[in-house]
Amino acid sequence: FSALGLTREEFDAHLTRCQVEPEYLAGHYCVFLLSARNRGSDLARLSRLIATAPAMGAPLPVDTAFPPARQVLSPREALFAPRCSLPAGEALGRVSAGVISRCPPGIPLVMPGEEIDENIRTALNNYGISHVDVIK
Repeated sequence: FSALGLTREEFDAHLTRCQVEPEYLAGHYCVFLLSARNRGSDLARLSRLIATAPAMGAPLPVDTAFPPARQVLSPREALFAPRCSLPAGEALGRVSAGVISRCPPGIPLVMPGEEIDENIRTALNNYGISHVDVIK
């Protein structure tokens, strides 16, 4: 939605007007999933959304490459360790207690037992991930 020059609230309002519910919405990504159960009217609403959206212009560059996270614990140790949930912005230096992915079944940003560094914290923010489970 940011590539459209819209705030999240403006884009949400546009989706609501078109009666379209996205599967995933964060950063400058919006994912719509269709299935065999969708009807022609569902496709018409999605087409109306696309046709009435402001011109997108050039896509924004997205840097998805960052160094691998430091493994602090084995995945098994992390999965069975006591955990707590924290705002992603406060998780710097903490160890992930689970898989953190921006859109299941997306590629994980962090695996259990990996340390959340500044690059990962920035990625979490960019992908709209607000809370993470970390080792207590």
